[in-house]
Amino acid sequence: GQHGQAIEHLECARQIAEPIEDPGALLYIYTYLAGAYQHFADFQQSLRWSQRGMQFGEQRYLLTLISAGHEYHAENFNFMGHWENALEHARKDHEIGEKTGLLDRVAWGGLSIMWACHGLGRLREAMEAGQQTLGMAEVSGDSRLAVLAGAELARVFADLGDLQSAQPAAELASQRATDLNQAYMICEGLGALAYQHARRHEWQAALECRRRIAEAAEGTDNRLIPMINGPGLAEAHLELGQLEQASESLATALQTARESGSPIPEAQALRVRARIHAAQGEWDQALADFSRAIELCEQWNGRLLLAQILLNWGQLQAEHEGSQPARKSLE
Repeated sequence: GQHGQAIEHLECARQIAEPIEDPGALLYIYTYLAGAYQHFADFQQSLRWSQRGMQFGEQRYLLTLISAGHEYHAENFNFMGHWENALEHARKDHEIGEKTGLLDRVAWGGLSIMWACHGLGRLREAMEAGQQTLGMAEVSGDSRLAVLAGAELARVFADLGDLQSAQPAAELASQRATDLNQAYMICEGLGALAYQHARRHEWQAALECRRRIAEAAEGTDNRLIPMINGPGLAEAHLELGQLEQASESLATALQTARESGSPIPEAQALRVRARIHAAQGEWDQALADFSRAIELCEQWNGRLLLAQILLNWGQLQAEHEGSQPARKSLE
């Protein structure tokens, strides 16, 4: 959880390994630097190090390093909401694994394919990629991948309306995350459970999951977890009528999304802030936030989130102005 200290140590190791061009050491150094900056939500720096790893791998024809670079590119673009870019790199990672027989590359590439397809609203493709990835993780014993694939698959099931499959998938992912006892894995497992509670309008249970995620990140310098968790935490507070807590919960997530150049997380935070404004009777501010969120989703092809924003906007407009203006806006 102390990524700043990790970066300091990795930089010292890099200064030793680069002059002698030690491929084994540089594989770990470049990928861990990319990972550490990723959890800082400093995606540009993370992309820089994954790109450095790919360049070194291409010079030496080290396919493992090239593939790992594509993996981190795909993950960063997924976190930012650059779905098309993420899908491109995820497929390259997946293809290298298939050509070389590196099954872990196939599996981790499949995870990012699932994430990207989900964000693009291609739910059947996301489900197929997720089921394949989860199966490979379980066979290989990759516990981290099993948590990530299971958690995302639970969300995909929920968005497909298959709540009977979604709930046990979320519970299993959360149990596996608890067993691993790693902050980000706990975030993913509990996040999947919170997603199910929200779908069933069980807002107190959703709030408890979101609070536990926030607690898991306490005492760390991880900025990725608050960015991901903040909108869900704020929305649970909002649905329970706790408007002040909702606003406070959202502030860091929105700031981090903007500072990191992450348009879809920004749109997600703006969607919730628009709902908070509306609940406070601040219709003009709500309209401005909804409009900006829609603009970001349209620009970055965030179809799944766009549908949710339009639904929220239509519901609030119907309450505020009547059904006819709402219908016209959504046509």
